[in-house]
Amino acid sequence: MVTKRHTTILNGFGTQESDLFSMLSELLCHNGGIIKVPEGVKYTQDDTIAVISYAATSTANSVEAAVKELKRKMPDAAIPSADTVFNYIYENKIEDILAFFRAINSEFLALTGIPDEPVDVAVDFHDKGYYGDKNDQGVRGIKPKNGTSWGYSYLTIDMLSEQKLTEVDFIMAAKNNKRIKRMLEVHKRKNGVTPVIFKYQFKDTSSPEFYLVAIPNPDYDPEDTKNKNEFRLFATSIIFGSVDEFVKRVPKEYKRRWNIETGYRVKNEFKIRTCSKEGVARVLFFAIQCIMHNFLNVQKSILSITAYELKSLISQDIQKFFVEGKSLNSLPLRVFYTKIATYNEHRITELCSKLAES
Repeated sequence: MVTKRHTTILNGFGTQESDLFSMLSELLCHNGGIIKVPEGVKYTQDDTIAVISYAATSTANSVEAAVKELKRKMPDAAIPSADTVFNYIYENKIEDILAFFRAINSEFLALTGIPDEPVDVAVDFHDKGYYGDKNDQGVRGIKPKNGTSWGYSYLTIDMLSEQKLTEVDFIMAAKNNKRIKRMLEVHKRKNGVTPVIFKYQFKDTSSPEFYLVAIPNPDYDPEDTKNKNEFRLFATSIIFGSVDEFVKRVPKEYKRRWNIETGYRVKNEFKIRTCSKEGVARVLFFAIQCIMHNFLNVQKSILSITAYELKSLISQDIQKFFVEGKSLNSLPLRVFYTKIATYNEHRITELCSKLAES
């Protein structure tokens, strides 16, 4: 993979300069953009996106702090105030932002490719606490954290591997209850603390049956509140050839879902903090956070780059944008991706050829 500073694009026998912010801006502004600015205003859509992107990629992780830092570094540059940025944002609709988010994700998928058949995915909810009126649009009850039990919830999906399963198969952690505890006690009296599989159904008889897998917890300690469960419980719809195979595979399968937890940590690298109570601003910032995460994954598929490096390069490019009034070159991500992917393929072929000759 290309590991040099990748704003230099290989183009035949020559090179072409392009900055990462121009690619990101092109994504966020095409087809009307993730947000629209009112007509006749002083600052452009690019200016607004630049401030928001700087908040997502610099140490100044709020719009207010981003504006303050940019003005300190470039006192003569024309930079919109935080109030101006928010006023532009408030003119937009949540539905339009989400529609744009879905469209841009389709573009990411088209670049990196996704099998035209079922794949393993991890699905989870991500809660973001809210301290305004619980009756505001989109606010729901969440698990209490940091002084609030109200917030916004986002459903995220991460693809885990290339292994194919049917779309209805699932593996998920299960919670213990009195009924399950009684079943486990009966099992322990007969067989000791050994793995076991039960067919299980909720009390509502209209609910489907599934398999409940109980595996002895090697870290069990009745005195430790974090490891007080004698069994690890999983619910799954998958049928295996034998009990041994089932019990052996379930923990391994389930561990792969922690990719989504890693994804959360990376998404939070691009987190934009705000005290705004307006749903449109909060949805926008989370959508951009996820777009940045997906933008990073596309880059990582062709380049050796970390979240920190990507953020640093975008922040530098945004500062150049405000100084020079324009990006170095507005090269679309799909063009950049094709050029680097082609270069990588050519380089691998050339290296294999040289190894074969030696």
